[in-house]
Amino acid sequence: MLVGYRAGQSWLRQLTFEHIPQNILPKLLNLLNGRPLPLLKSFALTLEQGEPFRADSFLFGAPLLTTPQFFGRIEPKSAFESLTSLRLTHIAIADHRAYNSFRDGLMNIKSLQHLELQLKEFEFLSSPDPLPILLPTIQFLHVASADYCHEFINWFVASIRAPLLTTLSLNGWSEEEDEPGEAHFPLLRHLLLVNVIEGLPDLLPLAEKFPDIERLTCQLSTNNNHSPNQFSINDLFTHIVNAGREHKENRLPCPWPKLHTIATSACLVPSRTSVQHKKHKAVERLHASIMALQDNGQPIRKLLLPKSFFVKVGAEAEMGLRKVVEVEVYYDDWPMPFTGDRCAGVHSHSCFAEFYSSMAQI
Repeated sequence: MLVGYRAGQSWLRQLTFEHIPQNILPKLLNLLNGRPLPLLKSFALTLEQGEPFRADSFLFGAPLLTTPQFFGRIEPKSAFESLTSLRLTHIAIADHRAYNSFRDGLMNIKSLQHLELQLKEFEFLSSPDPLPILLPTIQFLHVASADYCHEFINWFVASIRAPLLTTLSLNGWSEEEDEPGEAHFPLLRHLLLVNVIEGLPDLLPLAEKFPDIERLTCQLSTNNNHSPNQFSINDLFTHIVNAGREHKENRLPCPWPKLHTIATSACLVPSRTSVQHKKHKAVERLHASIMALQDNGQPIRKLLLPKSFFVKVGAEAEMGLRKVVEVEVYYDDWPMPFTGDRCAGVHSHSCFAEFYSSMAQI
């Protein structure tokens, strides 16, 4: 489908092409290429599933373009050098040639600040070891895996060098993968674990990988196929407390010694435990967990909790909790330069129901 375009309409601000067959694509590009579109800000092109689109085919003149969106695998080339935000999905990297092409494409975008990636395949490569991906301007990075193959996330994160990265969002983490231990994100302070369904990975490897985290966010999956979600606030705190206890037993320094804020969209208690006295016990347990973290050396001083928390616990329990920490309503402060939620995984209803890719400038 073609929306709002006829040859010569240089006043257009938005163009959309949907479900374009591969044999039609050259004709479409020939129609567009070389035509001045000085006011165009939004461009969307979706191909039939599985068909790739090479960004270096994108040659028409659109100096104000901010939000191009593409379906399929994309190799970012010189046409996108000026972008500050980029979202790519359906990425498959199985050999050194594919890795080097992907690496060169990302490193060619000199002003990139916000990067969101979904990996369909990302093989561990050696002999020779691949060169790292240098992203000196990135501040926000989200990495998701398809089909919950979380080792892809470990391997990709290990390949990144991002000296200005402050915020990292992950939709999983493999506890079994032994990738290089040190992350190269010296300014990383905010870690987001998203698309949580019923459990978290062991947080201790993450605490060792990213030791300077000041804010930890846990965001539940919004996929309707997973509801009701049985992950609770106390499940999150149990993971954090257990990580600290393990370090203490081994006479190691406190993990995440700078952690001062915990944010979660999880409910107070799972829906199956709706009896009132169980809710009160859950509040008491949450209070005890906060005290344990503070006693362990983690300077927890603020919680961001969902609105349902305040409805369920009542004013008295809320006031008791406010005696030990600040409490605010949960919100997702991840920047949203793209249409829709950020990448979560192939089975996420909100983002990957149809595999799409988008590029945008904040």
